[in-house]
Parts: sequence; structure tokens; C-alpha cells
Amino acid sequence: MSEVVELVRLSDGQAGVVVRVLRAGPDWFTGEVVVATPFGRGQFDLQLSARDIDDWGAALDRLAEHRSTRWLANSANPEISTKFSSRRPVPLITVQD
Repeated sequence: MSEVVELVRLSDGQAGVVVRVLRAGPDWFTGEVVVATPFGRGQFDLQLSARDIDDWGAALDRLAEHRSTRWLANSANPEISTKFSSRRPVPLITVQD
């Protein structure tokens, strides 16, 4: 894999989260999570397995159904979670390292 693959970009116009795969090895993928807000920007490195990528697909399916989800909750990577609320038109995205 020679090109960067963007797995998702979520934004409300002011703050946003981007998840990218940067490189692929035989058994792993290297990626990043970039969080940008009006107050600052943060970047987290990811080491992903093929199973992590499959789990991401399932998380996106739940997100498309407007269901709360967590990804990478039981790994050394930062956890990404989404939570829907009737008070907001977009989900609350949390990245916790």
C-alpha cells in the first residue's frame, strides 16, 4: 500500500476527527487519528491488525445506523467512541489515549 487511505472524516464544521491508514505491513497497518478543534490539534499513532480494520467496518455500520459505538476499546491504541444524543444533530466523538 503506497497511498494514504482515509477511513473516516467526521466534522461539525468547527471540530473534527480523521482516521487514516498510512502504511501496510504483512500483518499490521500503521495509522493515525487526527483531532482538530478551535482550541488545538492532536495526533495519535495507531498500530492496527486486520481484525482492527474489520472491527472498524462494524463500527461504521453502527455509526450509519445512528448507534453509539466504541472502536479499539481493548487495545494499546487510543479508543474512539461515538455517542448520539437527541440534543445534538451530530454524534459526540471522543478519542481517549
